[in-house]
Amino acid sequence: MPAADGNPATWNHIGLHKHSVGTLTADQNALRWKSNTFRDITGATGSVKVTNADDIVDASWMIFGRVGYLRVRTGGGKELRFDGFPPSDFEDLATVFSNYYNSVLEKKSVAGCGASYGITDVEESVLTFYENEVDEEGADNQRGQEILSLDLTEVSQCVLPGNNRNDIELQFHESDAGEVGTDQLVQLRFYVPPDPDADQADRDVPTAAELFQKSIMTQARIKNSSMNVIVQFDENRGSFLTPRGRYAMELYDSYLRMHGNKYDYKINYADISRLFLLPRQEEQNKAFVIALDKPIRQGQQRYQYLVLQTTTAQSEVTINLDQETLDREYNGDLQPQVRGSLCNLVAKCFKVITRKKVFVPGKFTNAYGQSFVKCALRANEGSLYPLEKQFVFIHKPSVLVRFDEIESVEFQRYAGGQGSTRNFDLCVRLLNITGESGGSKEYVFSGIDRTDYNTLYSFLSGKKIRIANIADNGMESGQASARAAMYDDNDTRNDAGDDDDDGEGESSEDEDYNAAAASSSESDAGSDESLEADDDGSDLEELRKASAKKKKKEEMIRQKVNKEKKEIKNKEERREKKEKSGGIPKKKEKKRKEKDDDSTDNERLKQIKKKKRPEPTPTPVKKTVVKKKKKKKDPNAPKKAMTSFMHFSAARRSEIKKENPNLSFGDIAKQLGAEFKNLSEEERKKYDGIAADDRKRYEVDMRSYTPPSSDTDDSDDGGKKSAKKRKPPKDPLRPKGKKSAFIFYGMAMRDKLSKQNPGISFGELGKLVGEEYKKLTDDDKKQYEELAVADKKRHEREMAEYEEKNPKPKKEFVQKKSASVAKKQKIMPIKIGIKKKKKEVSSSESDSDSDSDSDSDSDS
Repeated sequence: MPAADGNPATWNHIGLHKHSVGTLTADQNALRWKSNTFRDITGATGSVKVTNADDIVDASWMIFGRVGYLRVRTGGGKELRFDGFPPSDFEDLATVFSNYYNSVLEKKSVAGCGASYGITDVEESVLTFYENEVDEEGADNQRGQEILSLDLTEVSQCVLPGNNRNDIELQFHESDAGEVGTDQLVQLRFYVPPDPDADQADRDVPTAAELFQKSIMTQARIKNSSMNVIVQFDENRGSFLTPRGRYAMELYDSYLRMHGNKYDYKINYADISRLFLLPRQEEQNKAFVIALDKPIRQGQQRYQYLVLQTTTAQSEVTINLDQETLDREYNGDLQPQVRGSLCNLVAKCFKVITRKKVFVPGKFTNAYGQSFVKCALRANEGSLYPLEKQFVFIHKPSVLVRFDEIESVEFQRYAGGQGSTRNFDLCVRLLNITGESGGSKEYVFSGIDRTDYNTLYSFLSGKKIRIANIADNGMESGQASARAAMYDDNDTRNDAGDDDDDGEGESSEDEDYNAAAASSSESDAGSDESLEADDDGSDLEELRKASAKKKKKEEMIRQKVNKEKKEIKNKEERREKKEKSGGIPKKKEKKRKEKDDDSTDNERLKQIKKKKRPEPTPTPVKKTVVKKKKKKKDPNAPKKAMTSFMHFSAARRSEIKKENPNLSFGDIAKQLGAEFKNLSEEERKKYDGIAADDRKRYEVDMRSYTPPSSDTDDSDDGGKKSAKKRKPPKDPLRPKGKKSAFIFYGMAMRDKLSKQNPGISFGELGKLVGEEYKKLTDDDKKQYEELAVADKKRHEREMAEYEEKNPKPKKEFVQKKSASVAKKQKIMPIKIGIKKKKKEVSSSESDSDSDSDSDSDSDS
């Protein structure tokens, strides 16, 4: 409705960008928009946007299709976009802006020809795409009508997809404020033609697309921030399992930033629902899980759970706030310098700064004392953590299932301990939400080890979660009915299901580390703290071990009871068969049944606990183990040459022992090593000279030394010689082997790579060196190949000198040949003798036959 006599002008059913439909009101003081659909907690209509008259800079009007669009630009480069006006309302709007806001409503046209090639312009935080026109002289790159306009503050990502340096992909924040069922722009891709005169193979020169990307990143403020970083974790502090890669994390006052090689994310703390710190199968690693209400995106892939794998190695972080600010804002829970294991530092910083609880595993332990079970989800292996109020599965795909969302669970492929399968499946069936199609959703965690069945069964029973196939898991009918009595149709949820959904009600259920106890145990510099503190203040690790030991003992007793039951059942079956065949009188059978019925399961348990009869151990099969004899040391052998460090140790060890009589042997060795490293060049030359003289002495002694023959070593074996050929002893004077180019590269890069990847194992470091060597170009490999060629020449020269001083003895082939012939001659009569023995009979004719055979053999 237009304005009349200075009264406010009102338009109904007007849409606002990123919001729903509402009412637009214009008066002399402000421009107001109020939503018709969204309501706050009290039930009143909620979303209201007010723009003061002094903040309005200019406005523009355009018509697309049958609808009019209004753009209002305010101070700071922000822009409000309204739609849903009738095309005939242009005059009324122009009058309102002229009278109330002293602004001229500019009329613009939008290109509707469907062109996809044009010119871009970035002004403040708005990117505008114009139609490309050609003037009368044929000149190109002339700005035409507007095709589209984007607010860069809505951009969440701006990347170069793949290895293409000429494409730009824009990703936008997804809004929850729009109406249900409406479409949203989430991704847009531009192609920027390269400069025809530029060399595309030169990676150092940025392309037009890369320059355009930097401009958008600056305007969208994806990387830059006007706020100060409270704490920062670089990309080497851990690797993300989902999304896979390394990201540097920066924690600000109200949001988190993640910087990767290609993607950067900004995550508000309000979008974080839960935080978890979970142990991994490798004891030196832990997983820190960030559960999000709004998932982040990489192309078409969404990630609702961020899984960061960190180590338990000791580390230190710096908090970029003074002590006064820390005491005022965070109640002194953080110190300027915090030390401890890396996983605990990450969890503590997130807990204090985000003001979210970090949950750790509770009382559940499997048969091996671990707080998780190994299984697979959708053919992807992972770990399932049964917490006090939810299941957490990491990591591919990561899943969180709250117990109050579970309709029932079912144990599948478990034969009650009687089958041949080594594992079973756990099917978790969720409640069917009203309005969803396709029935209830379920998760099947497959391949769980059968030893984890009893602990999982007891845990789920204690949480009062309904087990669907309670009578089908190999239990007796009485035991199944006792289990079934625990459940009721009206009480199949967790007993704490009335807690709030925001996670605050879980403080008494899922374990949360005690920040107060941790802070009291910290020193002024912020020492390490234990995140796995439980409610009663006792040591959680000791409780877990004691619980695992107790459960293991109960499991052994339960197995004995089941074994007795099975024996009784087999006896009853045999009696029934004999009774049918008339083998056992009915009176005697009746007495035996009454006697068996009187003894209950609890009595048998008590009897087994008191008696503790040891199980019969199978007689071990004795294996003849041939002990390898240690080679005797020749007392006449020359004493080996000592290194310069050994000479230094021999001279200095007694002095250190006198100065520090309480030092152990290992501590003395450490001090000797430290002092030897700090020696000056002159002192070092002294011991190097002594070592060189000692080596020359050893070489002279070895030339005149003749080692004892190998036969003397076997003199104690009772005359029996070993069947295996002994490897000749290695000559210490023989030159070292030649090194390849890869070995020279590994010697140069191993220390550097180990510093970049702290905590990496020796095998993983070797793989990393191999991968880096494969990436080298021919020019980079040239220096290492030259070193390999020089080392090869060195090896050939030294080998020639060595062979000249130590000539090899000539082999006597004639003796070998004669020995082999003699061997054959020895074997031949034995074979003939065996053949004759088989034909031997008691008759006299056989003797004559054997004589003739031997004659024929001799003739041959």
